[in-house]
This record gives sequence, structure tokens and C-alpha cells, in this order.
Amino acid sequence: MFADNTLVVLGRFDAAKAVDAIEQYRVQNFFLAPIHMKRVVELPGVTERDFSSVESMFHTGGPCAPWLKRAWMKLIPPAKVLEAYGTTEGNGITTVRGDSWLERPGTVGRPRGCEMRILDDAGEEVATGAIGEIFMRSQASGSTFQYLGSPSLRRTHDGFMSMGDMGWVDDDGYLYLADRRVDLIVTGGANVYPAEVESVLSELAAVADVAVIGLPDGELDKRVHAIIQPTDPSSPPSALEPDKRCRQQLLSYKAPKSYGFVAELPRLSSGKIRRSALVDERLSGWTNDMIAVSART
Repeated sequence: MFADNTLVVLGRFDAAKAVDAIEQYRVQNFFLAPIHMKRVVELPGVTERDFSSVESMFHTGGPCAPWLKRAWMKLIPPAKVLEAYGTTEGNGITTVRGDSWLERPGTVGRPRGCEMRILDDAGEEVATGAIGEIFMRSQASGSTFQYLGSPSLRRTHDGFMSMGDMGWVDDDGYLYLADRRVDLIVTGGANVYPAEVESVLSELAAVADVAVIGLPDGELDKRVHAIIQPTDPSSPPSALEPDKRCRQQLLSYKAPKSYGFVAELPRLSSGKIRRSALVDERLSGWTNDMIAVSART
């Protein structure tokens, strides 16, 4: 609106209607969250649709599985697939174009207009390649802001702020995300980042959506639990197929110990998953939308 662009607004996101609108109105630029990206690439015949008007597809709002990003680069040229990592609080941002991403798969780019540090629990900078908490400090004049009622951001004495995300940088300063600190699952003394497990499971055709959480376990402290929204709710898959894939793609301790199948995962309109709600529901007992559950030891 500030740039005097024509806006095409859908009442709510619908993948088929979104692609129809891109073709009909010759849409040039649009924003998607990873879950929306997945719904588009899974549309029948999507590779035959006309995306020639698109100048940029900008995505943010959560980790994007590498297979999904590559799928989008078959729909539009890699240089037009843009990704950003940052916060609306305005303390910093990183960006990367698809062609640069192909040289460093998994990166969310380098800082733009800000400084970045990766710190350990003691507030010390970690070595290149080591995972730590991401802190940023904007170089823009003026102050950042917070949402009313939100917890205070973690800050360093010299003004770097963190939203609680974990990640690491390579030798050239490109950032790679691990996951949010609050979502980290410590199981049997080892760290499991849900985004990594979700990336593996999301590639299965039978999986429409997936969330991985940690549930209490007397032996392991937390067990890795995957909640899957089936592509066909009337015929959900057993846990055998996703379990086999996880065992093939992940270290054994990262593979979920149990699986649940639900009609629909709770996501905000922004595409973000409500993990805390999923944990609370399962701690209070199985919910009405549970279709089936299977577990292994």
C-alpha cells in the first residue's frame, strides 16, 4: 500500500485460489509462510500453471524444508525466491536469494542493516559452526518495540536482543537456524530440534502437515512425539511409514518415539504452529480430533 501497489486480497489462504489469482491478475510479488508454500506445490498440475508474472516470492514465518524450497525454484527462477529471518520487533534481519541459497543450502542469509552474535548460555560468543542463541542489534536510528503483554526480550549489556532462536554461522557469516530454544527437546541427554524432524516428515506424500513436540518420559526426560495431519483424513497412514523414513534420515535418538494423527493442526493465520497448545492437550488427555496413535519403544 505504501508503494501504491494494487493488492489482491483473499479472505483466507486457499492454495488453489491463490494460484488462480496469480494467473488472473498477473501478480508480481507475494508473501508466503512455509505451510502455505507446501500447500501450493502439492496442488495437482501446479508445475503447468503460469507463474511468469512473478518477480518475487518472499517467505518467512518459520523454517523452510530444503525439499520445499527446491520445489518452489522449479516454479519460479531461484533468484526470485527470497527468504528473510527476523522479527517484527525490528531488532534485526537476515535475507537470502534462492540462487545464493543453492550455494549454501539451509541458510537464511546474512544480516542486513544489523549486527549479529551467536552466544552461549554464559553470554560468550561461540565458535563458527557451533549452535548458540541468536542475538541481533539494529543499525537503524530510533528504537525497536515490543508487543503489549509479551515477555521482555533477552538483552546484552550493549543492546543486542534475542527472541530465543538458536542457530549457527559459517565462515562467511551466513546464518543457519536450528530452532527456538523453547521448542528444543532434550531426550536422554541429547538435543533434538523439532524443525529438523518436521523437515524429514513433511516430504512424505501422506503428510499434509506435521508438528514435533516433547512429551514427559520417565526414562528419557522428554520423548520426541510427532503429530501428523494426514493428506487423506479418512485413511490416515500407520506410524510405520513415517517411522521408517525418520530412521533412514535421522540419528536414532532424533526419530520420534510416538506418533499421533489429527484432523487438523492448530496454526495461526500467519502459519505459525501453536506448539504449547499441542503439548497442553496431550498432557490433559487425548483430544477429540485424534484419529489414531501408534507408538514404539
